[in-house]
Amino acid sequence: GTFGNLCANGYFELAKFVYKSFNNTNIQDNINYPFRSTCYKGHLEIAQWLYSISNIPIDFIDDTFMYTCAEGQLHIIQWLLPLTNNIKII
Repeated sequence: GTFGNLCANGYFELAKFVYKSFNNTNIQDNINYPFRSTCYKGHLEIAQWLYSISNIPIDFIDDTFMYTCAEGQLHIIQWLLPLTNNIKII
């Protein structure tokens, strides 16, 4: 959706505006897509904000960690690693 695309493309101020303006529970319920795509694309500040406003499950963070590794986003990987659940790299 629009919110996820704003986050994934790095439009932080606009994403915050949409989140606050619409107070839409769908955004909260579907935060995983924006979180994952933001991590893949390397937008650390947005990823940290999404994490702070939601209840993203650890297993989802583990999965996001692996795909973010594939995208080579070192700064995101370094931030995600302490949040993971004893992830095993094969």
